Amino acid sequence: MQVPLTFNHALSQIEVKIKKGDGYEEGRVVKVKGAWIINVQNSGDLRFDANSENNNMVWINSTSSMANYGRLLNDGRRLADGLNIISNERGSGESSLMVIPQKFVKWVFPEQESAASENQPTQAPSIQNTVGTYILVLCRVETEHFYPATSSGTADNPTIGDLKDDKGEVIGHVHQLFPVAKDNVYNENAYGYTCVPIEGEWLPGKKYVYTLEFCGKDSGAGVYPPEPKPDGLPDGEERPDNKKPGDPVLDDPITFSVEVSDWTTDDKTTPMN
Repeated sequence: MQVPLTFNHALSQIEVKIKKGDGYEEGRVVKVKGAWIINVQNSGDLRFDANSENNNMVWINSTSSMANYGRLLNDGRRLADGLNIISNERGSGESSLMVIPQKFVKWVFPEQESAASENQPTQAPSIQNTVGTYILVLCRVETEHFYPATSSGTADNPTIGDLKDDKGEVIGHVHQLFPVAKDNVYNENAYGYTCVPIEGEWLPGKKYVYTLEFCGKDSGAGVYPPEPKPDGLPDGEERPDNKKPGDPVLDDPITFSVEVSDWTTDDKTTPMN
Protein backbone atom coordinates (compact mmCIF):
# COMPACT_ATOMS: atom_id res chain seq x y z
CA MET A 1 0.00 0.00 0.00
CA GLN A 2 0.99 3.61 -0.41
CA VAL A 3 0.68 6.48 2.06
CA PRO A 4 0.28 9.99 0.59
CA LEU A 5 2.64 12.51 2.17
CA THR A 6 2.21 16.26 1.94
CA PHE A 7 5.23 18.40 2.73
CA ASN A 8 4.75 21.91 4.08
CA HIS A 9 7.57 24.44 3.86
CA ALA A 10 8.72 25.85 7.19
CA LEU A 11 10.71 28.70 5.60
CA SER A 12 9.87 31.67 3.39
CA GLN A 13 11.25 32.13 -0.11
CA ILE A 14 12.49 35.50 -1.42
CA GLU A 15 13.29 36.82 -4.89
CA VAL A 16 14.59 40.27 -5.82
CA LYS A 17 14.16 41.51 -9.38
CA ILE A 18 15.33 44.84 -10.80
CA LYS A 19 13.95 46.41 -13.97
CA LYS A 20 13.49 49.67 -15.81
CA GLY A 21 10.55 51.70 -14.57
CA ASP A 22 7.63 52.64 -16.81
CA GLY A 23 8.46 55.70 -18.89
CA TYR A 24 12.19 54.94 -18.73
CA GLU A 25 14.06 57.93 -20.14
CA GLU A 26 15.60 57.31 -23.56
CA GLY A 27 19.35 56.97 -23.30
CA ARG A 28 19.29 56.29 -19.57
CA VAL A 29 21.43 53.28 -18.60
CA VAL A 30 21.40 51.49 -15.24
CA LYS A 31 24.09 48.92 -14.49
CA VAL A 32 23.72 46.65 -11.46
CA LYS A 33 26.64 44.87 -9.83
CA GLY A 34 24.99 43.44 -6.71
CA ALA A 35 22.01 43.48 -4.35
CA TRP A 36 21.48 42.42 -0.73
CA ILE A 37 18.66 42.29 1.79
CA ILE A 38 20.08 43.87 4.94
CA ASN A 39 19.15 43.04 8.55
CA VAL A 40 17.34 39.70 8.40
CA GLN A 41 16.75 37.57 11.50
CA ASN A 42 18.77 34.45 10.72
CA SER A 43 17.90 31.94 13.44
CA GLY A 44 14.97 30.69 15.47
CA ASP A 45 13.34 27.64 17.02
CA LEU A 46 10.62 25.82 15.08
CA ARG A 47 7.87 24.52 17.35
CA PHE A 48 4.50 22.95 16.74
CA ASP A 49 1.22 24.25 18.07
CA ALA A 50 -2.18 22.83 17.15
CA ASN A 51 -3.64 26.33 17.42
CA SER A 52 -1.32 27.78 14.79
CA GLU A 53 -2.86 28.65 11.41
CA ASN A 54 0.49 28.04 9.70
CA ASN A 55 0.21 24.24 9.43
CA ASN A 56 0.78 23.93 13.19
CA MET A 57 4.16 25.68 12.89
CA VAL A 58 5.35 28.48 15.16
CA TRP A 59 8.75 30.18 14.93
CA ILE A 60 10.26 31.49 18.19
CA ASN A 61 13.31 33.72 18.64
CA SER A 62 16.38 31.79 19.74
CA THR A 63 18.91 34.62 19.33
CA SER A 64 18.93 38.19 18.12
CA SER A 65 21.57 37.56 15.46
CA MET A 66 21.09 39.30 12.12
CA ALA A 67 22.41 38.53 8.64
CA ASN A 68 22.63 40.06 5.17
CA TYR A 69 21.78 38.01 2.08
CA GLY A 70 22.49 38.78 -1.56
CA ARG A 71 24.76 38.32 -4.54
CA LEU A 72 27.66 40.13 -6.21
CA LEU A 73 28.11 39.98 -9.99
CA ASN A 74 31.53 39.94 -11.61
CA ASP A 75 30.66 42.91 -13.82
CA GLY A 76 27.90 45.47 -13.89
CA ARG A 77 24.91 44.14 -15.82
CA ARG A 78 22.80 46.55 -17.86
CA LEU A 79 19.09 46.59 -17.19
CA ALA A 80 17.40 45.59 -20.41
CA ASP A 81 14.27 43.53 -19.83
CA GLY A 82 15.13 43.11 -16.17
CA LEU A 83 17.56 41.33 -13.89
CA ASN A 84 16.77 38.57 -11.40
CA ILE A 85 19.60 39.16 -8.99
CA ILE A 86 18.25 36.98 -6.17
CA SER A 87 16.25 34.33 -7.96
CA ASN A 88 15.28 30.69 -8.03
CA GLU A 89 14.28 30.41 -11.69
CA ARG A 90 14.73 26.81 -12.77
CA GLY A 91 17.80 26.38 -14.92
CA SER A 92 19.04 29.93 -14.38
CA GLY A 93 21.93 28.94 -12.16
CA GLU A 94 21.06 31.76 -9.78
CA SER A 95 20.57 30.96 -6.13
CA SER A 96 17.29 31.09 -4.28
CA LEU A 97 16.96 32.68 -0.88
CA MET A 98 15.17 30.91 1.96
CA VAL A 99 14.75 32.80 5.23
CA ILE A 100 13.29 32.37 8.69
CA PRO A 101 9.65 33.58 8.71
CA GLN A 102 9.47 36.91 10.52
CA LYS A 103 7.78 40.26 10.83
CA PHE A 104 10.15 43.13 10.08
CA VAL A 105 10.10 46.93 10.11
CA LYS A 106 11.76 49.16 7.55
CA TRP A 107 14.88 51.16 8.24
CA VAL A 108 13.94 54.70 9.28
CA PHE A 109 16.40 57.51 8.62
CA PRO A 110 16.75 60.42 11.06
CA GLU A 111 14.05 63.07 10.73
CA GLN A 112 11.72 60.55 9.11
CA GLU A 113 8.61 59.18 10.75
CA SER A 114 7.84 55.46 10.73
CA ALA A 115 4.45 54.76 9.15
CA ALA A 116 2.37 51.78 10.29
CA SER A 117 2.25 48.78 7.98
CA GLU A 118 -1.00 47.95 6.25
CA ASN A 119 -2.60 44.70 5.16
CA GLN A 120 -0.72 42.54 7.63
CA PRO A 121 -1.65 38.85 7.89
CA THR A 122 -4.02 37.95 10.71
CA GLN A 123 -1.46 35.66 12.32
CA ALA A 124 2.20 36.56 12.07
CA PRO A 125 5.30 34.56 12.95
CA SER A 126 6.47 35.04 16.51
CA ILE A 127 9.89 36.30 15.42
CA GLN A 128 9.83 40.10 15.51
CA ASN A 129 12.65 41.90 13.71
CA THR A 130 12.82 45.52 14.89
CA VAL A 131 16.29 46.45 13.63
CA GLY A 132 15.19 47.97 10.31
CA THR A 133 15.40 46.20 6.95
CA TYR A 134 16.31 47.53 3.51
CA ILE A 135 17.39 46.30 0.07
CA LEU A 136 20.86 47.55 -0.84
CA VAL A 137 21.90 47.83 -4.51
CA LEU A 138 25.39 48.41 -5.89
CA CYS A 139 24.79 50.17 -9.19
CA ARG A 140 25.70 52.86 -11.69
CA VAL A 141 23.48 55.28 -13.66
CA GLU A 142 24.48 56.91 -16.95
CA THR A 143 22.94 58.72 -19.89
CA GLU A 144 24.17 57.78 -23.37
CA HIS A 145 24.06 60.05 -26.44
CA PHE A 146 24.93 58.83 -29.91
CA TYR A 147 26.51 62.08 -31.05
CA PRO A 148 29.64 64.07 -30.09
CA ALA A 149 29.61 66.16 -26.94
CA THR A 150 29.44 69.93 -27.46
CA SER A 151 31.69 72.38 -25.66
CA SER A 152 28.71 73.93 -23.91
CA GLY A 153 27.48 70.51 -22.82
CA THR A 154 30.89 69.65 -21.47
CA ALA A 155 30.99 72.92 -19.56
CA ASP A 156 27.60 72.20 -17.95
CA ASN A 157 28.53 68.61 -17.09
CA PRO A 158 32.24 67.80 -17.22
CA THR A 159 31.72 64.16 -16.14
CA ILE A 160 31.57 62.97 -19.75
CA GLY A 161 33.21 59.91 -21.25
CA ASP A 162 33.42 58.36 -24.70
CA LEU A 163 30.68 56.00 -25.80
CA LYS A 164 32.25 53.17 -27.76
CA ASP A 165 30.92 50.29 -29.81
CA ASP A 166 32.01 46.66 -29.59
CA LYS A 167 35.04 47.43 -31.76
CA GLY A 168 36.21 50.22 -29.48
CA GLU A 169 35.29 53.01 -31.88
CA VAL A 170 33.82 56.20 -30.42
CA ILE A 171 30.17 56.58 -31.46
CA GLY A 172 29.02 59.24 -28.97
CA HIS A 173 29.38 60.31 -25.37
CA VAL A 174 28.07 59.28 -21.96
CA HIS A 175 27.28 61.25 -18.79
CA GLN A 176 28.07 59.71 -15.40
CA LEU A 177 25.08 60.51 -13.15
CA PHE A 178 25.60 58.13 -10.22
CA PRO A 179 27.82 57.71 -8.35
CA VAL A 180 28.88 61.34 -8.35
CA ALA A 181 32.22 61.60 -10.14
CA LYS A 182 35.19 62.51 -7.97
CA ASP A 183 36.78 65.83 -8.97
CA ASN A 184 34.44 65.86 -11.99
CA VAL A 185 36.43 63.07 -13.62
CA TYR A 186 34.49 60.38 -15.51
CA ASN A 187 35.18 56.84 -14.25
CA GLU A 188 33.56 53.96 -16.10
CA ASN A 189 34.37 51.55 -13.25
CA ALA A 190 32.72 53.57 -10.46
CA TYR A 191 29.73 52.03 -8.66
CA GLY A 192 27.84 53.31 -5.64
CA TYR A 193 25.31 52.07 -3.10
CA THR A 194 21.67 53.01 -3.09
CA CYS A 195 18.83 51.49 -1.11
CA VAL A 196 15.08 51.13 -0.57
CA PRO A 197 13.69 50.40 2.93
CA ILE A 198 11.10 47.59 3.12
CA GLU A 199 8.73 46.28 5.80
CA GLY A 200 6.19 43.51 6.14
CA GLU A 201 5.94 39.86 7.15
CA TRP A 202 7.32 36.67 5.65
CA LEU A 203 5.14 33.66 6.43
CA PRO A 204 6.02 29.95 6.19
CA GLY A 205 5.39 28.36 2.82
CA LYS A 206 5.03 31.71 1.03
CA LYS A 207 7.09 33.11 -1.83
CA TYR A 208 7.76 36.85 -1.99
CA VAL A 209 8.97 38.51 -5.19
CA TYR A 210 10.27 42.07 -4.81
CA THR A 211 10.47 43.98 -8.10
CA LEU A 212 12.49 47.21 -7.92
CA GLU A 213 11.89 49.80 -10.65
CA PHE A 214 14.68 52.20 -11.59
CA CYS A 215 14.52 55.58 -13.32
CA GLY A 216 10.96 55.54 -14.63
CA LYS A 217 8.55 58.46 -14.78
CA ASP A 218 7.53 57.76 -11.17
CA SER A 219 10.74 56.19 -9.88
CA GLY A 220 14.36 57.17 -9.41
CA ALA A 221 17.53 55.42 -8.30
CA GLY A 222 16.93 55.16 -4.57
CA VAL A 223 18.38 56.94 -1.56
CA TYR A 224 21.80 56.98 0.04
CA PRO A 225 21.95 54.02 2.47
CA PRO A 226 22.68 53.95 6.20
CA GLU A 227 26.29 54.10 7.28
CA PRO A 228 28.62 52.43 7.85
CA LYS A 229 28.38 49.87 5.08
CA PRO A 230 27.63 46.34 6.37
CA ASP A 231 30.70 44.18 6.92
CA GLY A 232 31.68 41.79 4.15
CA LEU A 233 30.24 43.79 1.26
CA PRO A 234 32.43 45.21 -1.52
CA ASP A 235 33.46 48.85 -1.47
CA GLY A 236 31.52 51.48 -3.37
CA GLU A 237 32.13 55.16 -4.10
CA GLU A 238 31.79 57.44 -1.09
CA ARG A 239 28.71 59.57 -0.50
CA PRO A 240 29.18 63.25 -1.46
CA ASP A 241 29.66 65.68 1.44
CA ASN A 242 26.52 67.62 0.53
CA LYS A 243 24.34 64.50 0.83
CA LYS A 244 23.30 62.49 3.88
CA PRO A 245 21.86 58.99 4.33
CA GLY A 246 18.23 59.02 3.21
CA ASP A 247 18.73 61.68 0.52
CA PRO A 248 17.78 60.65 -3.06
CA VAL A 249 20.84 59.82 -5.16
CA LEU A 250 19.16 61.45 -8.18
CA ASP A 251 15.62 62.82 -8.00
CA ASP A 252 13.28 60.16 -6.62
CA PRO A 253 13.38 56.97 -4.53
CA ILE A 254 13.05 53.50 -6.05
CA THR A 255 9.51 52.25 -6.42
CA PHE A 256 8.84 48.58 -5.82
CA SER A 257 6.09 46.01 -5.70
CA VAL A 258 5.74 42.74 -3.80
CA GLU A 259 4.06 39.66 -5.27
CA VAL A 260 3.03 36.96 -2.78
CA SER A 261 2.20 33.39 -3.75
CA ASP A 262 2.20 29.92 -2.25
CA TRP A 263 5.49 28.06 -2.33
CA THR A 264 4.11 24.76 -3.56
CA THR A 265 5.53 21.25 -3.32
CA ASP A 266 4.31 18.28 -5.33
CA ASP A 267 2.59 15.58 -3.27
CA LYS A 268 4.73 12.49 -2.86
CA THR A 269 3.86 8.88 -2.22
CA THR A 270 6.09 6.30 -0.65
CA PRO A 271 5.68 2.53 -0.48
CA MET A 272 5.05 1.07 2.98
CA ASN A 273 6.96 -2.14 3.55
